[in-house]
Amino acid sequence: MCRKLLFYRPPRGADLAVILHVRRSDSPFAHYVVTFRDWLRANPDEAAHYEDDKRALAMDHVDDDDYDDYTRAKTAFLNDVQPRLDQWARDARQAMVFRQPSSTSASRRGSPLATLGR
Repeated sequence: MCRKLLFYRPPRGADLAVILHVRRSDSPFAHYVVTFRDWLRANPDEAAHYEDDKRALAMDHVDDDDYDDYTRAKTAFLNDVQPRLDQWARDARQAMVFRQPSSTSASRRGSPLATLGR
């Protein structure tokens, strides 16, 4: 079973420079977040829009006791972009079929698109 755990929460007022999400590669959500990351990297305008939304939401929820309301608030953005993300993923997988070498080369293993078929 895959579950989400929060191991550390800094005290109020502490600066937090990084939030690190660790997921099992076989978790149901892992494929989605990698595809979403790759889509943002391939679409800088969408990435900038997502960054703007996340920063505004972070300010709106900075004093919340937990991050659940912030996470739920991101749903509007994710619902809006889902059709474009799905189309991009389909197109990327199709492009991979035409470029698929007989064996995975070292250069392909590092490619963001290399994760789409997994």
